Amino acid sequence: MGRAAVTLLLLLPAAAPAPDEPADDHAFCRRVTLDLVGRPPAPDEIRAFVKSKDREKKIGELLASPEAALYHADLWMQWLLDHDFENRDFYRMNVAEFHAWLRGTFERPISETVRSLVAREGAAANFARKHLDGGEPPVKLAVLTARLFLGRDLKCAQCHDHPSQPLTQEDFWAFTAFFGGGRGGIQDHLGELRLEPRFLDGRRPEGNPLESLAGSIDPRAAIAERYWRLLMGRPRHPADLEAPETPRELLRAIVRTDEYRARKGPLKAMNSVQFMHAFAAVFDLEQAHRDMLQKALKNEKTLEIFKDEQVMRLFFHKWAKEMVFPKGHNPEEAPAAGTVRLALKLMNNQKVQNYVNTAWGTLRKVLARKVRAADRVEELFLTVIGRPPTKEERELFAAKDDDGFEDVFWALVNSPEFFYVS
Repeated sequence: MGRAAVTLLLLLPAAAPAPDEPADDHAFCRRVTLDLVGRPPAPDEIRAFVKSKDREKKIGELLASPEAALYHADLWMQWLLDHDFENRDFYRMNVAEFHAWLRGTFERPISETVRSLVAREGAAANFARKHLDGGEPPVKLAVLTARLFLGRDLKCAQCHDHPSQPLTQEDFWAFTAFFGGGRGGIQDHLGELRLEPRFLDGRRPEGNPLESLAGSIDPRAAIAERYWRLLMGRPRHPADLEAPETPRELLRAIVRTDEYRARKGPLKAMNSVQFMHAFAAVFDLEQAHRDMLQKALKNEKTLEIFKDEQVMRLFFHKWAKEMVFPKGHNPEEAPAAGTVRLALKLMNNQKVQNYVNTAWGTLRKVLARKVRAADRVEELFLTVIGRPPTKEERELFAAKDDDGFEDVFWALVNSPEFFYVS
């Protein structure tokens, strides 16, 4: 059976579940592993969980693992960098220092983390360093601070009064003034206004403006909404999610909700960090990534700023973002839905095609570990989409030779079940 035909026939619709029916063990294991540590579970992990069926234990193990703090740091790095960077940014900020600090905030009160980021305390000052560009007005820093920690989008008021919110252009520039002066002038070609710092509700700060701002921000609602959208793929978080103090506690609270555990619960595309790890896991690229880093470290022509593991990982994340989103698109502005580039690269890129080969990585290992055709198909299903095949799929994917298993692998990687977390 050809690859196109296999893809079209893959994943036949099942009977609609009841809205409050719990997710089955395979779906829950994949969902919670991706959402708490940022990668898909390995087949043996899935089997162990399905055997134990202990969801609380699984959640506890994932949240206690170093992978959870690493994933947390990766996500916050993307958010704080506004999902993009240029090479020159690495001359202004210390990525390794910043990433290490972010890992430590996984079990730190969110309010303390936000205060440090806004007040530019220690390693947290790398957030401001990334976005302060010479004599330019600190617009990006103001817009990101409002979006991330206040849950407000201010950018529309930079050049004119907001058309649908009680937010004037003066409000925008008075808030921006907290972050440092611009190039001066009453109003320049960027629309900058020179104003004294003022909170969005009209109050003026007491004492040091930046410290006053840092101490006044209550990020609980904005962060709870961000994490709810991240895990559930939809807005409007329950109010009680504003009570947990740390990211770890907040994640635990979300994955314990009935909405999250329901069979018809979350539905969202992988974020770029999840996609990078899923792509690397499915195609067995972890060693290749480590080899790339070692090669860069040993190359005398590699600039020192690029001999940093976290800088290298940022480039992997940027690649993943541009696979999942259109090039230049900010993930904050629209949900991921896959791209033409992603589809074409999976179908036509020679390097990717080489990964879908019995002599490479995942497929080679599966064929070596499993002898029976049915066991091989099941291992591929568990590896790529986190569940065993149905009876109908077992009959459909009755591969008899190497080409047949390549087709099965290719079809699974191109299926919606690989790209979406549900």
